[in-house]
Amino acid sequence: MGETKNRYSRLRVSVAVGDYMSCGHFRAVDPARTLHQKYGTEYQVIGAVLLEEMESIQTDYLILQRRLEQWLPGVIEKLIRRGVTVVFEIDDNIHRVPPESPAYPFYKPGTPAIINAPKVIGACMGMTVSTHELQSFYRRYQRNIHVLENQIDLHLRDWDTPMMHKPKNRLIVGWSGASQHQTDTPLLKNVMRRIVDRYPFVDIAIYANAVYAYEVARSWNIPPDRLIILPAVSFEHYPYWLGYFDIGVAPVSNSEFNRCKCLDSDTLIPTELGILPISELKPGMKVWNGSRYTKVLAIASQPKELGVRVVTKTGHVIKMTMEHRVLTLRGERTASELRVGDMIAMLRARVASSMEHRPEEMVAAAIGFCSTIQPNIQVPEWVSRKLEEIGAKPVQNVSAWYRKHAKPRGGLPIQVSACSGNGAAQFVALVISLCGRFSENCVVLKSLDESAAMEMSMLLESLEVWSDRVPSRSEDSPKYHLNIRASFLSMLMKKSRWFSEWLSPEMKEYLSRHTIRGRYDIRIPSRWYEPIERIEYYEIEHPVDIQVDGEWFQAGSFYSHNSFLKPLEYGARKVPSICSKIAPYARLERRYPGCILLADSDGEWENAICTLIEDESLRHSMAQRMHDIVHSDFSLYKNCDRWIETWDLIRERYLAGDAGPDLSIPAPKPPSRNDPCPCGSENKYSKCCYPAWG
Repeated sequence: MGETKNRYSRLRVSVAVGDYMSCGHFRAVDPARTLHQKYGTEYQVIGAVLLEEMESIQTDYLILQRRLEQWLPGVIEKLIRRGVTVVFEIDDNIHRVPPESPAYPFYKPGTPAIINAPKVIGACMGMTVSTHELQSFYRRYQRNIHVLENQIDLHLRDWDTPMMHKPKNRLIVGWSGASQHQTDTPLLKNVMRRIVDRYPFVDIAIYANAVYAYEVARSWNIPPDRLIILPAVSFEHYPYWLGYFDIGVAPVSNSEFNRCKCLDSDTLIPTELGILPISELKPGMKVWNGSRYTKVLAIASQPKELGVRVVTKTGHVIKMTMEHRVLTLRGERTASELRVGDMIAMLRARVASSMEHRPEEMVAAAIGFCSTIQPNIQVPEWVSRKLEEIGAKPVQNVSAWYRKHAKPRGGLPIQVSACSGNGAAQFVALVISLCGRFSENCVVLKSLDESAAMEMSMLLESLEVWSDRVPSRSEDSPKYHLNIRASFLSMLMKKSRWFSEWLSPEMKEYLSRHTIRGRYDIRIPSRWYEPIERIEYYEIEHPVDIQVDGEWFQAGSFYSHNSFLKPLEYGARKVPSICSKIAPYARLERRYPGCILLADSDGEWENAICTLIEDESLRHSMAQRMHDIVHSDFSLYKNCDRWIETWDLIRERYLAGDAGPDLSIPAPKPPSRNDPCPCGSENKYSKCCYPAWG
């Protein structure tokens, strides 16, 4: 043990992650973190890097988790010559994406990913996968291929804290998943309602994105008073919520993962650094998802494709691909299903940054911005006096400063988007004082460019000020008027000293007449709905997928090859589980008899659920058995040595010449019903894992 620890503590592991959701965590990041925690192994997680940066990495092991860039084979060759052990890791069969899948355009024959995959995999020293099925398929690209079963990170996340506020005298049958599993939940469509009708003390819990959870509940026909929705949380807190279940179900079909967030590259996103186009986001930045800031894990540009441009009544513009999912009052719909008049959910922007602002910079930004609306505008005398009072530097050569700091594509200056709170309040106060026109109930900013109107509206929303964008019909080029509600500005004047102090005397007097009497607790809702006024179809030149910690900005994904991870997660929380009769789950049950129940038809699912509901001792014994199995055989902390040992074995076999592609091995064909089952059970395929292998 001492020699092992001394050796491992000197090692350096670098992980280049292509999918930073659960696969990237379980298969690459968490093993590296565990080696660091247990032995002090140095590790780093690499996001989207350039060719030069990848070549200069100082490491002993480089794990490429589903990275398929065209330039990688040359880099891999140079790193191997330097003595680096380069291993490719994959947990999904990207070569078996069906034509009806939204991801098929990216993984069909002839696409860059499929063309590059054999070259990248073959250039590596070897390859690791999670299942024997994947090993069988990818052996034609890499002979030096090894199975590393998924493990549970018991030491990295909290799997033991009891669930608080769990209903008493109720039994909870639960399912956890995401909207990518749309072909899994129909397997229980005819079962769950019969369970609820049969047992009045049983409730159904669904852990998923709230919108999709309600769709699942509707498809299962669950009465509202018997339904519990557990909204999806971050990867870190997911184990705690699994503790809500008394019985877990894991229905699995050949499910396709649907692309979630593929947007035009100039789509504006509220971030902690300001309101930025999606193309400027980088891994590690935080974006707003409607209720909290969540970290960007990966970002990828996609090929040109057909898209939709949706314009709402108040002028909000959303540009997205046809499969992008949108929340409406009719439920979640793809962009291709939207119609004029649909009420589409809009999320209130929120910008929060610790960046300090300088008053003179905000003055220059405001003057420069106003000059795009009213040319030759000058710094008013009252603004100069205010700067003198607070000891700030005078603003000189405003136009030059604005040209230097404004965004090349137009819109607000960078300094404004990067500031919030006092800086944003000062900027808004100056802009409406210099360019705002009074109306009965609104302050109007006229003739703004589309980008400027959108960013200004989002900046106002971050200050909880409501505004409407109205297209100007009299202009030759597309312009917008921004109607800002005076009552909200009046509320902001009471809440923000910076906003009040940087208003002109005329604007301050005007807003004082629109003070709301009594309590003024009006707030912009975190989500509101707007009618769609216009839908246009066009070709998106640069669609972009982003992937974040959570589901809302998840990137495009693909046909998944399931390992037995779900029953391991249930077992770690002492939840007995019932799983579909597919090859990985069947293999787990044969390996540890009685650890889970298997079901295929409606009758089998109903019988299995009823058995666990009625037999409390069986529930407890199965839960304890699976919990003990996870802790003894599937603990990542206990078994993290397997990763180093496997990587070392890959290196040894590579140096012995037993590595690289073997094109003499044809692509595996589905076995016939009477053939021996590929899982190795020595039973007929039709009596064992059928139809898991095709």
